[in-house]
Amino acid sequence: MVKVLKGKKIFTGYEVIHDGCVVIDGEKIVGVGMESKMHIPDKSDIIDFGDNTILPGLIDSHTHLALSAQMPNYAATMKDDTLTLTLRAARNIRCDLLSGVTTMRCLGEKDFIDVAIKDAVEKELIPGPRLLISGKGIRSSYGHGIMGTPFDGVEEVRKAARINIHDAGADQVKVFVTGSKGEFRNFKFGTERTVERNEMQSLMTKEEIQAAVETAHCVGKKVAAHCYGGVGLKHCVEAGVDTIEHGIYMDDDDIEMMLKAKAWLTVTQNGYLSDQRIINRGTPELTKGFVKFRDDVRAAYTKAVHSGLRYALGTDGNHGGFAYELETLVGFNIEPMKALQAATTEAACMCGVDEKVGSLEAEKFADILVVDGDPLTTMSDITKVTAVFKGGRRMDDISQW
Repeated sequence: MVKVLKGKKIFTGYEVIHDGCVVIDGEKIVGVGMESKMHIPDKSDIIDFGDNTILPGLIDSHTHLALSAQMPNYAATMKDDTLTLTLRAARNIRCDLLSGVTTMRCLGEKDFIDVAIKDAVEKELIPGPRLLISGKGIRSSYGHGIMGTPFDGVEEVRKAARINIHDAGADQVKVFVTGSKGEFRNFKFGTERTVERNEMQSLMTKEEIQAAVETAHCVGKKVAAHCYGGVGLKHCVEAGVDTIEHGIYMDDDDIEMMLKAKAWLTVTQNGYLSDQRIINRGTPELTKGFVKFRDDVRAAYTKAVHSGLRYALGTDGNHGGFAYELETLVGFNIEPMKALQAATTEAACMCGVDEKVGSLEAEKFADILVVDGDPLTTMSDITKVTAVFKGGRRMDDISQW
């Protein structure tokens, strides 16, 4: 049966339609427009959401399924056994779906947990958003990345990328380039920001990064790199990495380099600006460091999102907390519509799925969020979820756990 969703305001991802409707047939949208101009088939199932706003389902462009940043001392919980992590991942994605996230790009899991979870979602064994998976995150021995697996040297990295793509069915490849276990012990932060940038470590060689990029690109897959800035970012951009993840210590040269290379940035604000997230890290050294340099992170992000750089938003495992990313972005003086596009149309383009999701258009999946209020004027209304549809099916009636 054809469904028709009516609302006072519809944000398609590109424009606002007043007193409009979305016509759905099966999994796909067949039309969007002003109700007075739309053909509504007889016997359609009409759902009138009144003064609510209808918009595309949100896209979390950087997350980890088993990482639960909403939990205290969450890094330590990653030492749990694989079965526990898998069950936790299933719970996490249910929370994401109920918050209005209908697509997630998962950037590295232990033991191919993301492969199992994606398969379970697609077989409808568990509810969850559409998942774009990476398999095992690729890091160096002793390198940063609790979600990564160590691989050293060009051939190991190349083989790891091939296993992720061909055996695990990865949608993209993830590498961890900068950072370390003792992040704020090893980084020398002084008064000169350029000195700090140049002393930031790159924990993969340019050749290793290049191997991952070449392997992925030859079969049409993108590469995402955990990278804060410095020489590691330079190596990534020169190697052709598609998306820089986090980028919290980017400077003007980094941003200019990314602009020229048409590289994307995934902005993950809660990981570095949220008081609760910083407390939940659980490591006093990391907590102290991220608090101390939070203003530098805020300045880097503000500059980046106003530079013309294309970007999307991610929660980095803060399940159910996507609203924080949108509200914080608006706090950087980004217009609400542009902020929402970073979570819908722009995110879909960055993730390479813009032909399927990210906007309310004919022939795209009917992945839809309905909220009580208007996030185009008051972004906090994005938390007032009335309904969530995935592929035309209403999903918000599932239990929280």
